[in-house]
Amino acid sequence: MCEPFKVQATIKLIRTSLPDIDLEVHFHDDRGLAMANTLASIEAGATFISCTVNGIGERCGITETCLLITNLHFNSIACSGKASKILKLSNIVSKELGDAFDRRRPIIGEYSFVHTAKLHVTANSRSRNCYHWIDPAYLSE
Repeated sequence: MCEPFKVQATIKLIRTSLPDIDLEVHFHDDRGLAMANTLASIEAGATFISCTVNGIGERCGITETCLLITNLHFNSIACSGKASKILKLSNIVSKELGDAFDRRRPIIGEYSFVHTAKLHVTANSRSRNCYHWIDPAYLSE
């Protein structure tokens, strides 16, 4: 139920009190804050993140692995996952579970990099970086 600034303060307090322990976090996405809380906890010193492919988990799910890997890559934070493999991984899990996910999901949704509004199409034709914070081709090399 926490918000990123509260998570960050809490993790920093734990890290200050217990600097040498491994610290894992596990965030549910009931408020849509799992990724923000995860990134805030990493910034504050969390060492392990509980996450699942496609955010599978109780209620609204937990931190989404593929989105986390891509965000870590974007922020130049070391991670054992490969951003170039996330779309394939997400699709395999979705297919095996027979569980279609929202097409508008960030990064892994099929509409993530689609532009239809005239302003977006025009801007995107001038510069791919206008609306893309990461090259979509990189995600499926």
